[in-house]
Amino acid sequence: MSENARENNAKARRQVLACCAGMVLGLGVVHPYSMAVNRLLLGPEGQSIADALWWSGMAFSLHMWPMSAFYAVLGGAFGFGVGLLLERKREIERARRLAESTKVANETLREIVQTVAHFVRNANAAIGGYARWLSKDSSLSHTAQEALCTIQEESQRIERVVDALHAIKDVTVQKENGTADLELMDIRRNIQQHVVMTEIARSGDDSNE
Repeated sequence: MSENARENNAKARRQVLACCAGMVLGLGVVHPYSMAVNRLLLGPEGQSIADALWWSGMAFSLHMWPMSAFYAVLGGAFGFGVGLLLERKREIERARRLAESTKVANETLREIVQTVAHFVRNANAAIGGYARWLSKDSSLSHTAQEALCTIQEESQRIERVVDALHAIKDVTVQKENGTADLELMDIRRNIQQHVVMTEIARSGDDSNE
């Protein structure tokens, strides 16, 4: 059974329990109480509380079943309404917890991205800078020059990846089968898209020049 089906079953059980509780309340409490109050207010003068309580017991007699049914239905409707309000409150609380979890996940992801990007960028700057400095040496062989050129190109690619890491700052909330779960973004896909877009934009600038 899926998580969505289990949640729906649990919700249905809670709703049935709320209706049953309302029916018991209407049949066993409200109806006898209304009978006692009716006897005290509209009955013959001189009625005592004991007489009213005895009269309230008449609510459970067979000839009062139409009124008993009415109060049971009334109590069930009341319980159903209360159950709906409680379910709504539960959903609001679940949404609040999900929002808090999303916020914490976003903050954690930002810290990780900033830390990783900082160390990678520093190391890449040193590697790229040293490769550019070595490439100015005319005494190097053609093979060494090609290797240095490759290092510089990959250094630029790493720089674009670092920029893509800085662009990833959020998590997505994926809803599957009616249940919401936090799921980190597909970091590889987002980095690839960012790098490709950057390369396309750079190639366009080079062609314009």
